[in-house]
Amino acid sequence: MIIVLDPGHGSSEYEGASYNGYIEKDIDLAVAKVIKDRLEKYDDVTVYLTRDSDVSVGLKERCDFAKTVNADYFFSIHFNSSSSHILYGSEIWLSSKSKFYNKIYPVANELINGFHQIGLSDRGIKTKLGKDNQDYYAVIKYSTQYNIPSCIIEHCYLDNNKDTVFLSRDSAMSYASSLTAFGISDADAIARGLKLKSTFLGVDYSSNKVCASNKKGIVKPDVTAPDSVNVSLISYSKNNSSVSFNIHAKDTDGYIQYYQYSLDGGRTFSDLLLWPKKSPNEAYEDCVVSANIKTDNALDIVAIVHNGYDISNVSNVLHIEKGLYSLKPANTLLTGTVVRDLGRSDYISSLGVIISEGLILGITFFICLKKYLRIKIKNK
Repeated sequence: MIIVLDPGHGSSEYEGASYNGYIEKDIDLAVAKVIKDRLEKYDDVTVYLTRDSDVSVGLKERCDFAKTVNADYFFSIHFNSSSSHILYGSEIWLSSKSKFYNKIYPVANELINGFHQIGLSDRGIKTKLGKDNQDYYAVIKYSTQYNIPSCIIEHCYLDNNKDTVFLSRDSAMSYASSLTAFGISDADAIARGLKLKSTFLGVDYSSNKVCASNKKGIVKPDVTAPDSVNVSLISYSKNNSSVSFNIHAKDTDGYIQYYQYSLDGGRTFSDLLLWPKKSPNEAYEDCVVSANIKTDNALDIVAIVHNGYDISNVSNVLHIEKGLYSLKPANTLLTGTVVRDLGRSDYISSLGVIISEGLILGITFFICLKKYLRIKIKNK
């Protein structure tokens, strides 16, 4: 079996994700070299790298190389970042063509399992289409044209502490150990997914039960917002300064990935939290939240859920005052709000703008009403 590993980016022109001292191109290459060393310990496996130093290699050129060596599989090694710096977790990108999607899906699933063992959360196994309805990512598009199953492995986000804790830089040795752990995890996941055997390592995955995929036609990405999201009360205790509530959300075209909640009607929100999932591409419909109450004021609980493609929707408002509660629609400025790109840097500020505009409209209304009533009184 011939496997081509593609360390992403390269050279000073194409560093990839860079944040807080982490430089993706260097991490990609270091991890790819560990994967190569480990995979070559498996029987009858030959591994090539599309680059073995800090050089620039064109995207098509990488796939051309894979074709010249008659590659059976192509794995592109990457680490991630977002301009909002709030996203976290691992994700795998596959071809939208079901023939190639199904072929490499068992490996993708094993890679996700490996990331879970490290301690990372996952953002799913996904596809992305370009404007021409073909695979968006060049290395996936070109490799499939050469009949080579491929995937892009986005290990984690270099700009989020929830992920970088697994890239320890306490010392040069610990950092190297972290990169080695990623590489070994990837290599063994690939071995499990491809049912390889290693006499040297003393392991045999030829009978490994893999998670298969039987998709047909084009495996389309989820381009719609979650169908619905509703908040309901479970318990409220002023004495214990706590409230528990359930968020019920559905996304028939995909799965819920994250959620956030607010106790003050949307003026402030929690951190981006993981929604409970059954598998990389399947989520539960309910999430129970318990929160501490730090005020005697009324509560207006609202939730936002985000699917695996970072498209969002907003819940109703759960109003609690003096121990009594009521359900009401979200502010009309929030109802049905869809945040198209959770990774954008203006995401959080856009929420503030939506809420602020609502407050401004409300204040303006009351000022106009007050002036109107004064005029009416004067004219009497």
